[in-house]
Amino acid sequence: MARPAKTRAAAPRAGARTAQSRRPAAADATTTADGEEGGLTLADGLVIVTTLFLLLGLGTVDYYLGTRFGEGFLF
Repeated sequence: MARPAKTRAAAPRAGARTAQSRRPAAADATTTADGEEGGLTLADGLVIVTTLFLLLGLGTVDYYLGTRFGEGFLF
């Protein structure tokens, strides 16, 4: 058995808000005057973090070799 079609539209609620923004959207903070986006990208962050970890690992290995065997180039 098929459902009967709705014939009445739902009445709007009292005090219901409409979807409007209070002020116009400002330009995005990462957009420069030239129209290019600035800021740190994911690729930039990965390069920085990877470099820091590699330097930390090199320093750790050098410290170990210097304290255990006297063969480190810094320690």
